[in-house]
Amino acid sequence: MKKNLVFILICFLTINNIYGNLQDKTKILTDINSPVDSVRIKAVGIVIEHNIKEALPVLENDFEKQDISIMPLYLEALKRLGSARLEEKLNIYIDKIGSQSSAKGEILDASVRSKIQSSFINKIGISK
Repeated sequence: MKKNLVFILICFLTINNIYGNLQDKTKILTDINSPVDSVRIKAVGIVIEHNIKEALPVLENDFEKQDISIMPLYLEALKRLGSARLEEKLNIYIDKIGSQSSAKGEILDASVRSKIQSSFINKIGISK
């Protein structure tokens, strides 16, 4: 009888923990889509910290919509989650930097672009 009670208690606690984790992940995935930058930044930070793989498709699909200041955090998350599209997203980020530079009348030539790319490759560890 005592063994059965312990078994039932362990099962209950395990199921409760799994349910709680699913609720937490659902909230984080919802927060990644928030219109509020600070909420998205916090959610992506949690994704990085806890390696939440379920966020990968959301991060990949929403990358281009992000403000240029948030894109490096997304790149870090994509790296941590093992995205096959990391280098593609890095190039999108660099293109966006180039577009903003052009809008300001500045020119982002190939050497500057290469330096930015090399810097990020070294920082987030993309292997060439």
